[in-house]
Amino acid sequence: MKLKAYAYIGDDAESGITFANTAGQAKAAFADIMGERFIDVKVERLPWADKYWENGKVPDEALLAHGWSVSCYKCGKMVDIDTVVLIDTRGALCKECAGKDGK
Repeated sequence: MKLKAYAYIGDDAESGITFANTAGQAKAAFADIMGERFIDVKVERLPWADKYWENGKVPDEALLAHGWSVSCYKCGKMVDIDTVVLIDTRGALCKECAGKDGK
């Protein structure tokens, strides 16, 4: 069964994506993960990310292309489409970490 992508919309710039059959299932998952009450959780559909449901994760390249920020897979620094230096099979790399790799 194909699942749909939902984004968690947090008050403090926290966000995330999960795959579920319904918005209610997505809200329940995020309520558990974020430690919030179900009624306080807000989710938004991300139809462009539905195709990644089998992997269970949206690739950094797709997230960046749709305006999201992601963390550098080496140091954890947040990067966006304007600050990312390299995206490979492991994920996004910031300028500082790309420099350490000699790239």
